[in-house]
Amino acid sequence: MKKSLLFIIALVVSSALYAQTEAISNSLKAVVRLPGTEADENERIEESKSVAVKTENPEKEDSEPVVVSRVDRNIPETDFVNDSTFAFIICNEKYGSLSSVPFAIHDGEVFARYCEQTLGLPDNHINVWKNASYGNMKQAIKRMQSIASVFNGEINVIFYYAGHGAPDDATKQAYLLPVDAYNVDPDVCIPLSDLYKSIADMGIRKATIFLDACFSGAARSDDGTMLASVRGVALRPKKDAPMGQMVVFSAVTDEQTALPYAKEGHGLFTYYLLEKIQSTAGDVTLEELGNYVTSKVLQQSVIDNYKPQCPTVSASDQAADWKSWTLK
Repeated sequence: MKKSLLFIIALVVSSALYAQTEAISNSLKAVVRLPGTEADENERIEESKSVAVKTENPEKEDSEPVVVSRVDRNIPETDFVNDSTFAFIICNEKYGSLSSVPFAIHDGEVFARYCEQTLGLPDNHINVWKNASYGNMKQAIKRMQSIASVFNGEINVIFYYAGHGAPDDATKQAYLLPVDAYNVDPDVCIPLSDLYKSIADMGIRKATIFLDACFSGAARSDDGTMLASVRGVALRPKKDAPMGQMVVFSAVTDEQTALPYAKEGHGLFTYYLLEKIQSTAGDVTLEELGNYVTSKVLQQSVIDNYKPQCPTVSASDQAADWKSWTLK
């Protein structure tokens, strides 16, 4: 009887010890997940799902790689403070309803750096509008007028524009196009003649205008996409004459297309404009600047694009001595 009782007790203890050992073993398996086990395989599946989620939407690269041009580096610096000159820069690249203008924002940004570092304009004398709407462009003109008024006209103005220009099909009037323009609409575009008149009426000392745009209806692109003419034929816009003390540098003649210089990440006209300012540290007359830009752009456009782009320089009758003007 005693032996039987002892046997039963030993059997119960043994069963309890086995159950405890099995529980501990299962716990260890849950933690260690030995290779090749079902738990290990499940874990690897979950990890792979996690990795897939992280790489499903990688950050998109810029559609247009950033080009660091020769004119973007080693910008000359001056100690001269050009506090009687104000720069107004509009660079329109991303249009809502029209084709983009390659490198226009980069053009405007780098031109602004030259205004400050090389031409000596104080930072608060440099006004930049990127992807300007119609309201922004009207604001730019009003700001020019306000500054000229408080200085009693005793200032010089540098106006730079990169973006679309186009003529009205009916009137052939040339316009600057804001980014919210859906077409060449006189109600939402800036007539080039109005810009000239607004600046001339300010009675300032000198106005130097740079237009990296064309007004034939072709876009600033390699393929010359048409903006204005439904016939796909470039139009000859009315020629707007400069007024007051004004000189206008235009990227093209009336019927040509302003081209990009993709290798350098700029408009072709702007690239050679900056190159001459860079090589002379800004100590260049407008005559020298015009001759250099005209010859270089014409040569490069024929080499790279098999068609000419010939910049023009025109001055008002009042600006009789414009050839000796400088930007400093």
